[in-house]
Amino acid sequence: MSSRMRVLSTPAALLVALAFAGPASAQVTLVSTVQEANTFTPRWSPDGKRLAYEYHNPGKDHRGVDILVMDGLTVKETIHVEPDTALEGFGSKKNPPVKDLTWHPKGRGFIYASTGGRHMFNIYMDGEGNLTGGEAYGGGNKIQPTFSFDGGLLAFAKEESDGGDIFLVDIYNLEKGPRKMTETESDTSYQPRFSPDGKSLLFTRMIEKLSSNDLFIITDLEKPKESTKKLTTWKGDELNASFSPDGKLVALFSNQAQKDPKKF
Repeated sequence: MSSRMRVLSTPAALLVALAFAGPASAQVTLVSTVQEANTFTPRWSPDGKRLAYEYHNPGKDHRGVDILVMDGLTVKETIHVEPDTALEGFGSKKNPPVKDLTWHPKGRGFIYASTGGRHMFNIYMDGEGNLTGGEAYGGGNKIQPTFSFDGGLLAFAKEESDGGDIFLVDIYNLEKGPRKMTETESDTSYQPRFSPDGKSLLFTRMIEKLSSNDLFIITDLEKPKESTKKLTTWKGDELNASFSPDGKLVALFSNQAQKDPKKF
C-alpha cells in the first residue's frame, strides 16, 4: 500500500484548512504522483512557491525527494532532486538515495543528504554540489542538515561505526571545515535543531547503555562541551524536538509513561 501527499486549501491560504475553516470546507488536491511509494515530510520553500517532499519505495528500498513548483493548488512542474556527481569527478550515478531536504531560510536554495557518487551520505546544496566531501569533514554518513534561522550556520549529524556526533559549520566559510559540538563516545547524537536566536542547539542522544534517546541542549555554541545540558531525565525516548518561535518552549515526541514503548 502506498500513501500520497495532499494539499489542503481554503480560498485564502494553504495547509490551514483544518485549523481555520474546518474539514467540511477544505478543498483537497492530490499533488504527489510517486508510484508504489510512501510520501512524507512536506516542506514549503520560504517564498511559498515550491513544495518539497520525501518518498520511500519499500519494494526497491529507495528514498528520494521531489520538489513541486506550485501555483495555488496547481502543480506547474515536478523536479526530481538528484546530485550532480560529475562535479565530484564520479560521473553520473543513476537515482542515488536522497533525503533530509531543508530550505535555506533566506532563499539561498536548499540542501539535502545523498550518497551521490559515493557509498556514504554527504550534504549537498542546490547548484553547489557536495558541501561535506572534503578532507576536513572526514568519513561517516553526514545527514539531517539544518540551518540556523539567519541561514549563516549549518548543523548536521555524522554517523560512524562507533557512534555519532553533531557538527557545526559556517555556510560562508565551508573550507574551514566543521566544529565538533558533541562528544558521545560510543553513543549517537542526532537531530540537531537551532533556537530562533541561533545561540542554542537542541539534539537527541541515543545512550547505548541505557537503551534510551534523551534530549540535550547546547546553550553556548562557542563552548559546547561546557554548556551541554540534559533536558529530559525520565525513562523513555524523546525525538524530533523543536523550539517555539520565541525560543522559550520545546515540543517533542516521547513515549514516556507508555506501556507500549512504540507509542509516542
